[in-house]
Amino acid sequence: MDCQDQGHLAPWIAVCYLADGHRAVDKIIERVAIIRGDLGSSVDFGLDFHGRMLLPMATVLLRELEPFRPLFVEEPVLAEHAEQYSELSRGTSIVLAAGERAC
Repeated sequence: MDCQDQGHLAPWIAVCYLADGHRAVDKIIERVAIIRGDLGSSVDFGLDFHGRMLLPMATVLLRELEPFRPLFVEEPVLAEHAEQYSELSRGTSIVLAAGERAC
């Protein structure tokens, strides 16, 4: 019995890397490619970055993530930078979530 048979439809994956440059972005993309390859196209997944990026790298990473079609990206930047979410969302087709720290 696989995860979908058990009712788990979209795994949520914590990405605990400080994405502070292109090399870090490349490392994240490599790992997400492995995840997408393992899950196939019939399983959705979400990614939580715990606010570990600044706006410039978040913009680059979101663009690089689009071919892997994550269901959402949670907290690409810290929730207290709420004004940056609108700018990020204009540059990507990925749904963005602010996370539990936004309250």
